[in-house]
Amino acid sequence: MDCKESSYDCAAIDGSTGRLPRYMAFRISRFHVLHIGERAYLYRDGITQVPTLNDDEVVLVENQGEPLPAGDGYGPGKRLCLSVRRLYQLTKSEDSLISNVAEKLVMSVKSNPNRLLHDEIQEILRPLGIQMIMEPRQLIYYTSSGMVMVEWRGETRTMNDTIRWALIAPPNHPRILTEVTDFLKEHPKKVNRIRSEIEMEGLKLASAPEDH
Repeated sequence: MDCKESSYDCAAIDGSTGRLPRYMAFRISRFHVLHIGERAYLYRDGITQVPTLNDDEVVLVENQGEPLPAGDGYGPGKRLCLSVRRLYQLTKSEDSLISNVAEKLVMSVKSNPNRLLHDEIQEILRPLGIQMIMEPRQLIYYTSSGMVMVEWRGETRTMNDTIRWALIAPPNHPRILTEVTDFLKEHPKKVNRIRSEIEMEGLKLASAPEDH
């Protein structure tokens, strides 16, 4: 199952709550609204600026989404998750009605990247020499309101980017810091080389995670 609870799989920009997957990459997850649903009246007049999916796209997410367990104040099944991987599979459906809507939904998602995540990557991480891949991961449908949100995720592009992040802004969480420290200890030559590069660039190093 591709869909996951955001609280289990997101990383703060400073690495403070960063969760490292098995292949050691820092991740940042950001969500925003694609379709406001039935509660538009609760928001300010500028809500019309929020990108809106058409009815067929919303129904596709509702019909093809997998129920999420209880969490974040919602009961089990009150949120439905359609992974982008599954969405791409639907574009190849033998049912032309499904494949056509899925293709439109792919375009709707791609044409509405998360601006906050984009700015974090471009304005904060890139000047530190940290490269990240940015891509959509999943769509969440809220059964009570018909709202649809999309998750965009940034992930360090290479091991070198992960090491650079860890040396500049290691995580605060003790368990995750231990994971990062163990990871760095496995690659002493790379760590020393990247640390020297950071110093030559005039960037500030954090206290070495592997020394904790």
